[in-house]
Amino acid sequence: MATGVNAQTLLVPGGDIGNSNNRNVELIDGSILVKSDPYASIGLERTNGAKISMGITSSSTESFILSTGTLKFLTNADATPKMFITTNGRIGIGTQAPTQKFEVIDGSINVKSDPYSFIGVERLNGATIRMGVTSDSHEGHLSSSGSIKFLTNGDATPRMFINTNGRIGIGTNTPTQKLEVIDGSILVKSDPYASIGLERTNGAKISMGITSGSTEGFILSTGTLKFLTNADATPKMFISYNGNVGIGTSNATDKLTVAGNIHSREVKVTVNAGADFVFENDYSLPSLEDVSAFVMENKHLPEIPSEKEMLENGLELGEMNIKLLQKVEELTLYLIQQNELNKQLMEEVAELKVKVNELSKEK
Repeated sequence: MATGVNAQTLLVPGGDIGNSNNRNVELIDGSILVKSDPYASIGLERTNGAKISMGITSSSTESFILSTGTLKFLTNADATPKMFITTNGRIGIGTQAPTQKFEVIDGSINVKSDPYSFIGVERLNGATIRMGVTSDSHEGHLSSSGSIKFLTNGDATPRMFINTNGRIGIGTNTPTQKLEVIDGSILVKSDPYASIGLERTNGAKISMGITSGSTEGFILSTGTLKFLTNADATPKMFISYNGNVGIGTSNATDKLTVAGNIHSREVKVTVNAGADFVFENDYSLPSLEDVSAFVMENKHLPEIPSEKEMLENGLELGEMNIKLLQKVEELTLYLIQQNELNKQLMEEVAELKVKVNELSKEK
């Protein structure tokens, strides 16, 4: 034992300090080292039997702190414990009455480690769930040895469910697709634009959203766009990559191709010209004799497609209406000519009547 005014270390190899007359040992600016085998400890004990000790176990180099009652950790002579360990092994931080094995009140838990860090829970049967940061980036992760359920308000019904094969269910515990939402909607909010979409691994994708410059919605596809009903693989409407629309057909050769009937109250066709050129002075109106000869030979009007051509090629509605209007205007000119001829004939008939009457009077 080292003694004296300048002694700073008290070394007791396998012994005790104190006697029946001294209950307090005070050491200023020094250390106490206790050496013993198979274990060593140093402690404090009250006369009522309550004690706390700190030492090294007999079977290894592991250290321990032992209390006959609860164990409180205090700082700055504050009587309020900063950490609390109950006699049944529960640990409380910010609380002296932990209801779980580890409970933190009015604070957070921060785990730092490298190359990765996580915090988790594990059952005795091996089921685990962990939350952490991956080793190669700043990405966080949530992992479970089974499915992951997200619950609220202590309700046992999961609000969101991730099963072991990666399928996510919202409103269902048995998702059949990668993401399945039951009895609810999906709302995406963003600025300057918002969209939601699907993409295959080959890069093909389709998205639906709202443009950045207005409130207009859009549907965008990297290829053709098909509209189907009743899980039928035959598209009911088809929009090709060049903007052609097909209804009832996937072979849209024009801006709008319809394989079926169209029922409409009104159809407006924009045209590039009319048929009023027929009334111009320099228009060469075919003679009725020429028209008659053409019809007798070809069995259709001049400049009008034949029945065979119509069946093979169809009709250009705007062009055909102009052609028909041209024929109506030509017919009008023929009627005007006939009317002029009729007037001449009527005048000649009137003159003949006068002459006949005069001849009758002479007799």
